Order: sequence, then structure tokens, then C-alpha cells
Amino acid sequence: MGVSAAVPFSRLAITAESVAGYVAEVRGEVTAELAASRRVLVPRDTIFIGDDVLSGSQSRAALQLGRDTSLRLGANAQVRIDRFIVDAGGVLTLEGGPLLLNKAPGSAGMLQIRGSFGLITVRGTGVFVGPSNGVIGIFVVHGEIYVLSGGRSVVLNTGEGTDISAPGAPPTPPARWGAARISAAYASVT
Repeated sequence: MGVSAAVPFSRLAITAESVAGYVAEVRGEVTAELAASRRVLVPRDTIFIGDDVLSGSQSRAALQLGRDTSLRLGANAQVRIDRFIVDAGGVLTLEGGPLLLNKAPGSAGMLQIRGSFGLITVRGTGVFVGPSNGVIGIFVVHGEIYVLSGGRSVVLNTGEGTDISAPGAPPTPPARWGAARISAAYASVT
């Protein structure tokens, strides 16, 4: 049985414009769903616009979107590649779990991360978003981001973070994260 028989992509209009990137690394079980078709991801697999990428418990994945954007997903993460223009930007929806995004400094375009926590606008930035200390934590590795939730917005710069206590709650004022919290965030996606 060939791959095309196991995954009926022939029914989909797969074009160069629908390719968002590729899988760089997988540990554990990571799948992608597109148009009611589920496939198990392995390194070098293609990621498509519209894919829902899901990681299992104790699983991790690294995705490369274009030349300038990389994602690391931790356990029990779910992210949808809603819209992506290679090397220009797009929209991702984080449904759950931890995500570390790195958009190269000086890269063109803007990327938005949407989720129950609100909206994050990213340009030339590294950012962690995910469970941290019992809340949704957002931390800027490098660059600057704009976070909007609960009708309130904050701007975060390198080394700053904010917490969102529940979906729709406003973000806390920007604050420096301690080394232990930063290490725990990284450990959840690597």
C-alpha cells in the first residue's frame, strides 16, 4: 500500500500555494488533519495551509514555515495553520498546549497567533505561548509583541512576559520572568 492510498490527497487541490512548510523534527506521536484526512507526521513531511497539527502526550515537534518562521510544539499541543504566505506572514490558531515561535529578526511580514487567550501580533520575534504556572503564559525571547485579550492590550519586549488567567481575561502588566520559569517554558517544547 503506497502513501497515496493511505492518505487520499488526490482529492485535494494540493498546489505550491497551499504548502506552508515542513516537519523538521518529531518525538512521539504528532499528526496533521486536513480536509477530514489524518496523517502521522515524520521529519521532512509537508505542512499545508489549513493543517491542524496535534501532538500527543510526551510528544514534541519542530516545524519550519518558509525560511523565516519556526515553531516548536510541546505535549498535547494543537495549532492550525490558518493562513500562511511563505516568508511574508500569516495566521496561526493555538487551540492548546505550549508553542515556541521564532520569526527571524528583519523578516518581512507579520504573523498573528490567535487562541482562547486572545491575539498576539508577531514581527521578527521569538515568543513562547502556553501553560505556565497554572495560567496561559506569554514570554518574549527576543523582539516585541502586542497581546490583546479581554479588551486590554499590552506590549511586551525582550525578556518580558504576561499572564492570562483564563480565556478572555485581560493580560497582566508586562513583567520579567525568572530563570526557573523561562527554563520550564523551554523544557515544555524541547
